[in-house]
Amino acid sequence: MSIEGLPTRGANRTARQSVQAMMEVILGWLPLLVLSVLLLVTIWLVRTAPSAVPMANIKAPQHLADYDVQQFTLNTYSLSGQLQSCMVGKSAEHYEDSLTTLVQNPKLLMYSKDGRVTKASAKRALSNEDGSEVQLMGQAEVYRAPSLDQPQPLLVKSEFLQFFANTDSMQTDMPVLVTRGANSFRSDKLTADNLNQTLKMHGRVKVVLHPEHQTP
Repeated sequence: MSIEGLPTRGANRTARQSVQAMMEVILGWLPLLVLSVLLLVTIWLVRTAPSAVPMANIKAPQHLADYDVQQFTLNTYSLSGQLQSCMVGKSAEHYEDSLTTLVQNPKLLMYSKDGRVTKASAKRALSNEDGSEVQLMGQAEVYRAPSLDQPQPLLVKSEFLQFFANTDSMQTDMPVLVTRGANSFRSDKLTADNLNQTLKMHGRVKVVLHPEHQTP
């Protein structure tokens, strides 16, 4: 592991606090992202599910889309009418054989109660039937805007990000870049577990940390 841009000895405590704060933020938005995607996929499946097919017409499953939607926008609101999330996609296709839904060019916006916006996008997104596993594939990005308690924005970028709602975790087996303000982490693989509050980086890891307060 190579570390660049480390602060001076007097700022070591600030550097450790920066690393800890970055990990807390990364693990903090996982439940919101996974639950939002799960909710959107579930609502979409309910709205677009085809009518029941007579038993005599049932055929062996094939890897062909049994139904799809084009240029869709799906919004979810709270009971008070406040917008909670918005998903926009070029198309979405449901596959009967694998019980998965493939979304092309998905863009997801999630709004927290304090007004913070979390954005997620990729070339494609693949979800299983109940939305408990969601994969972002191709130029996957998750961005969390700054707020009063977290004044620095957070950005996660990789060619592949996989989310698991049941275990409240995220992983990728491809190179990933995590930035929070001026600090950044690079690694070959990443595993984030929100239940156990752990963040593991594997392979070649490169860390660049900057002290929050420069000493004269």
